[in-house]
Amino acid sequence: MHRHLAATEIRYFRALKWSYISHLASYHVPILRRGSSSFPVVAGFSSVRSRKQQSAASDSAPTTDATHISQHNVTANVSVKSDSSVPVCDLQSSLESMICDVRQRRKIRDRPVFLTVLSQPSTALVDLLFAIFKHGGAAVSVLPVCFSLLRSRLATSEPTCFEKHIVDNWRSMIVESRSDIVLTTRDYYSLLSPICRELTVPLHVLVRAPAIISAAEFDSAMRAGHGYIDLLDTPKAGSKITPDVSQLFGNGDREWSLLHVFSEVGSCNGKVVAHTKATLDAERERVRNVISIAPNDQVLNCLFPHEYGFTMYGVLQPLYAGARAHYPLIVPSATRYTSLKPQFPLTLRRDLRETVTLSLAQSVFEYVRSNGCKPTVLLCGSEMLRYLLEFITCGELSAPERRSYLGHWVNVDRIYVFEDASQLRSGSLHETVAAFLKATSLSASVTQLYTLPEVGLVAHMNLRDPEATPVALPDCNIINEGSQFIIAARTGSLFQTYLGRPYATKSALVNGELRLKFQTPVESTPLLPRHLEYVTYFKRRRERMSRYPQGYIKQVPVRTQFWGNYTGRKRHPSVL
Repeated sequence: MHRHLAATEIRYFRALKWSYISHLASYHVPILRRGSSSFPVVAGFSSVRSRKQQSAASDSAPTTDATHISQHNVTANVSVKSDSSVPVCDLQSSLESMICDVRQRRKIRDRPVFLTVLSQPSTALVDLLFAIFKHGGAAVSVLPVCFSLLRSRLATSEPTCFEKHIVDNWRSMIVESRSDIVLTTRDYYSLLSPICRELTVPLHVLVRAPAIISAAEFDSAMRAGHGYIDLLDTPKAGSKITPDVSQLFGNGDREWSLLHVFSEVGSCNGKVVAHTKATLDAERERVRNVISIAPNDQVLNCLFPHEYGFTMYGVLQPLYAGARAHYPLIVPSATRYTSLKPQFPLTLRRDLRETVTLSLAQSVFEYVRSNGCKPTVLLCGSEMLRYLLEFITCGELSAPERRSYLGHWVNVDRIYVFEDASQLRSGSLHETVAAFLKATSLSASVTQLYTLPEVGLVAHMNLRDPEATPVALPDCNIINEGSQFIIAARTGSLFQTYLGRPYATKSALVNGELRLKFQTPVESTPLLPRHLEYVTYFKRRRERMSRYPQGYIKQVPVRTQFWGNYTGRKRHPSVL
């Protein structure tokens, strides 16, 4: 009887499988395969081909097995490489045709196309943002890799644990932003492919220049359910933007162009703020007298890519001013982060995390020296400023090496230190700034900027003056209430939506004014004068102790068997 039921189930699932395959066959789209000529080169969405052109291309292609892909995919837009040079389509036309294709396939008429970008903070990302802002009808979600999460989990997590954690956060972010299309690089394609296949979201690949796709990459993309891999071509001139900036930000067809900025990507309290053209222009006018960037400046953006200020002030402000921007913090890809080697020797007083932070700061100085750039404006956070100070004053750095690094920093005359507005009442950076200026022999003006994703710039403070206090912007107000302080803002640069839900933060708005409460941090004092030494001593002593000091396994009640340090039976590995 059981054997008969098993055979019945097998027949049932076989019939179900073939009915599903026949269902997919109705959505069959012919795909160009590898033929006698060299393998096709993807040239981007230069034009959306019609059904007749696709059928003609499939007739001329060599006969292969039928490949079934789902309804939300289209065929790979490929062109066979010939002896002549491959025509390079610009990023603007590729984006326009890509957005039009997504709008047509998803039947989007009365809303913008929600486009999610997950990329390294490179010049390709800047060029991509530049081209997207030029095109109306797209809402952009920027999901850079959370570098703080990468640093904190580098020495404590296994690769699979880290990968699963960051991928789960990417999935939730893509769902929350209601993405219609995802754009990424080759480094993250293997991680995003199953996510986009699960969420039925098309996935595109962004590269710096056209390249030949291998057969393995093409077949894996087909098996993953993605009907195309589009290589978007970006200018090779670096981060120097050649088009007219006034033409970019002055056109009137950008009422749908939004910018979703994620702060703290990879954590549970991720925020998304959507800005329109009006709010971006209002924010530019607000910070005009606080952040001064001239067209002949070279901006060194050392902000972490997951922070709010990276895109809003480190990318958009240089674009507004027409200045040259440098991005030294290239996040290592998820496939290569396990191979990060500390460039400083491990000592008794330096753990792995300190070596990672020193290597991170060294990458900034090495970027400036190797590229021969002469930055005039430095954008960084308080954490990154401490890392730069630790590296330039570390004992392993010789005097000639230190002079060779600092020789390229002599033109820095403005330093902007960004901090979240929730840290408005925390400790000051006067001592750190004084030590940094002394170590680098700079006489630059140092300004600390407090930002909120919902508002933008809230307050600023002159760090060269030891007696200075935070000064709120004219349209913002800081109210002290004992253990709490309230930031109230009534500006034209307020957020429009929050995570795609207009009423999610409606309670924070009172008569058109945003009011956010924050707790004043309590000053912590060490319990013992040598607290760190005591902790490290007893930690080592506990490791030296025998597992069962009393000589036998103590029998304890079930409710208390996990309470002792080493006196349990069959304890779970998670409680060790």
